Amino acid sequence: MTPEQAFDMLSKEIAEIVLLSVKNEFIAQGHNMTGALLDSIKYEIKTEAKNTVINYYLLDYGMIQNYGVKNYEIKKPFARPRIEGLIKFVKNRMGKSGKEAEAIAFAIANKHKTLGMPTPNSLRFSKTGKRTSWIPDGIQEANPKINEAINRMIPEVISYMLVLAFAEVQKKDSKNLKILIQ
Repeated sequence: MTPEQAFDMLSKEIAEIVLLSVKNEFIAQGHNMTGALLDSIKYEIKTEAKNTVINYYLLDYGMIQNYGVKNYEIKKPFARPRIEGLIKFVKNRMGKSGKEAEAIAFAIANKHKTLGMPTPNSLRFSKTGKRTSWIPDGIQEANPKINEAINRMIPEVISYMLVLAFAEVQKKDSKNLKILIQ
């Protein structure tokens, strides 16, 4: 395996480790209701010159759930589109419908206006005691596995480079070994 192939494999493995860890943290914090946000999380690996970047994409509201919203940032807590979204939430989370769902949606909007999001009561859905920072917490949780993947791959890459270097030495009938690692 060439170093390029090894780094491509490593990038894919790291991307998958982070993806799984972030999704697990999202679930542990009690956010997964419909699965739509989890299904939306995708990544793209871009390699340019000697740099590799892993970009992750997800539905916009995932970032709201990650950071939360302060009460003063909610400008129109009772706007119709917001209430309709809360009615859907009430139907999915609580199984309520009709006028009862609408009344609960308005009560939640009032709590958001007062306390922001997430509300302290929403902690009951969390197994971690948290309802925000699921992305950095998931990445932090992934770090040991990322380090394992890197440590597993480095000897293979170095070994390959040394084999190439020795082959070059033998070709040129030289007694000097020069390895250029970039």
